[in-house]
Amino acid sequence: MAYVLSEAAGDRCQQPAPRYSTAERGAIDLDLEQPVLLAVTVSVHYCPACQHYFRVQPPFLRPDAIYTNRVVDKAVQSVHRDGMALRRVSQRLAADFWVQPSEGMIRAWCTTYGKTFDFAKDYQPWVLREFSGTPSACVLTKSTRVTWHCCWPSTQARPMAIDWSATNWRRAT
Repeated sequence: MAYVLSEAAGDRCQQPAPRYSTAERGAIDLDLEQPVLLAVTVSVHYCPACQHYFRVQPPFLRPDAIYTNRVVDKAVQSVHRDGMALRRVSQRLAADFWVQPSEGMIRAWCTTYGKTFDFAKDYQPWVLREFSGTPSACVLTKSTRVTWHCCWPSTQARPMAIDWSATNWRRAT
């Protein structure tokens, strides 16, 4: 696979830089049948304005990374969307896709992903949309009582809880 440009903007000064040579770099990608090792040829450029050599970055790889963005996305979504424990993600990727990044690497990817959230803007609307009005049960182990808690959207006056026992129903105030 080749990602070779004849000219690229310098990574320091953003001035046009002609191609000087090419270099090889390896990458690991996802596949259901076997591990995929990519040999990626990238162009090396020289910027005459700042007298600096640099390599162009393919859009599917992060700088100085071994794993492609698809591997990173799959690992991060396993934690954030699927709710999988960090310790299990590496084993799942190994079983499903033949790649096994370390737990520390997955933790770093999830930390980087988490920094992109504005919790007031991204998380709170999701919670209200997904959980408002959905009852959840809390069982008290030393009695026959079950408490149902219903969380209503912020437009309602207050949350409602209904206590149920073998003898009566009542609305908690």
